[in-house]
Amino acid sequence: MKHTILGFFVFTALALVALPSCEGIKGNCSTCQDADKNKVTISLGGDAVAKIRPSTKVVDVTEYDETNVESCRLFVFTQEGAQIDQWSAQDGNFEFYLADGVYEFLAVVNLDGLPDKKATRDEILATMVPIEKSSLGSFVMAGRLKDHIIKDDEKITIEVRRLASKVSFHIETAFEDYMAEYPFHVDGIYMTNIVGEVDLGLDSTSPADAGKWYDQMNFNQKAAEKCPWPQDMYYGKYDVTMENGDELTSGHVFYIYPNSSTDNHDKEVWGPRCTRFVIAATLNGRRTYYPVTLYDKDKHIGVRENKHYHINVTIKSWGYDHPEDEQGDYGAIAMTMTVSDWDDGSNVEKWF
Repeated sequence: MKHTILGFFVFTALALVALPSCEGIKGNCSTCQDADKNKVTISLGGDAVAKIRPSTKVVDVTEYDETNVESCRLFVFTQEGAQIDQWSAQDGNFEFYLADGVYEFLAVVNLDGLPDKKATRDEILATMVPIEKSSLGSFVMAGRLKDHIIKDDEKITIEVRRLASKVSFHIETAFEDYMAEYPFHVDGIYMTNIVGEVDLGLDSTSPADAGKWYDQMNFNQKAAEKCPWPQDMYYGKYDVTMENGDELTSGHVFYIYPNSSTDNHDKEVWGPRCTRFVIAATLNGRRTYYPVTLYDKDKHIGVRENKHYHINVTIKSWGYDHPEDEQGDYGAIAMTMTVSDWDDGSNVEKWF
């Protein structure tokens, strides 16, 4: 009997766990042994699938808050995209038999409401996922393995990635001359122009046409109170007075969805635009804003999925009257941004 082990990994290599089972399913896939079919075991293991009590705060978030697996759905398709079968497993472990052939596998983690009928691959990839579905301890993840030939004993890895990305920050003040004596107070730090839903297609390179957006142009408390997404995920209320030369690293992180919109600075009429990191502050009694636009400097494809954006901001002067003001070159801030893969920090990009 041929023995194929399909190992399903989250971000790093995880232990394989075979779960014996025998429940008859008609079609190419079966949980009953068949001499003409390959046994396929898909499993999640290690710390990433440990059942944890997720944090309710987005300060000092642990690795487990961001990698925990509560449920998993596995879909198997023909090479042309017709669905052969699907299974659900709370712990992400699957075992079945599969005839020789060319297949595509799609794994979706921590997302309910997926089609129960035998939808095609394209129909499932078009499933819209609201950002509120991604939360601490239950981030939505997905991964595909295309055009894979099953014919003999083997081990296969499917990498799943979060749909969301995260943002962390470090702030310091470096005012010069008379401005060094001005009182400087941080009122809030937050994200604006956040895409509210994306599909499972795992492609953030095309222009965003999502109809749902949060925190449009600037933070609005009344709008936030009606938002189904927890406010702490994208907004931090601060009441911090910084002396010149002070640093602020609170440990608060934010979560956002992919956004590849062309930028737009219209402050009167809403339209899709880039996602921004914003510091709202009071300098010498006057409200001012320090926005940082998230984008890929070379490829111009905006926020991508499963990335970690770390922003270092040095505040040197007055900011802007509104977060959507087009940023000039007079040197209000010095900024560096590093972008790395969220899972292990590899493929780091950095620009000024």
